[in-house]
Amino acid sequence: MRKQRLCIYIVAVFIILLGLAITYISITILWAHPLNPFYNLRPALHELPTKRIRPIFYNMTEQIELPNKADNLRAIIKSGIDPAFFVRFHTDSEGIEYILKKFSGPTANLKTYDAGLMKALNEANEALFFYYPSRLQEKLGICLFDQDSIESGRLLEGSLGSMRQVWYTIFIEDKNNNVYIFILHI
Repeated sequence: MRKQRLCIYIVAVFIILLGLAITYISITILWAHPLNPFYNLRPALHELPTKRIRPIFYNMTEQIELPNKADNLRAIIKSGIDPAFFVRFHTDSEGIEYILKKFSGPTANLKTYDAGLMKALNEANEALFFYYPSRLQEKLGICLFDQDSIESGRLLEGSLGSMRQVWYTIFIEDKNNNVYIFILHI
């Protein structure tokens, strides 16, 4: 009788410890993921470390990868109920074609901005492309996008189909092959 009771106590302690270990591991994994309920409970704004940009981009865009050549990666993320992600990188012509192909869906709208139009927009001081990300980078005290320094480029806007609506704005700077992508989950 005592042996049986001792075995029951040992099994119960083992099950409790196993449950605590599984809970700890689950919370640790979920907390590191940017689009989970735990992360959304603590809204924050910060610049991402370079090693986290690619996996977060992949998750925010519903499994679209960054191009192989994406130098000088920098990104800002705003977590919370409606997460937002802004990334800047330098690529080659293959990387630009890859981005255009991946984001050119039925809702995509592509516009070209030549040097004259960009100069007029800059002189009028109109924050045309990335008003929201500009506010985010001001809050952080960093600069990922400066419209005044851009001479020409292409603007691609649209949405990705999903259960949650994913809106994107992409600006491709023609002269320097810089790409700026803003993603907003609604």
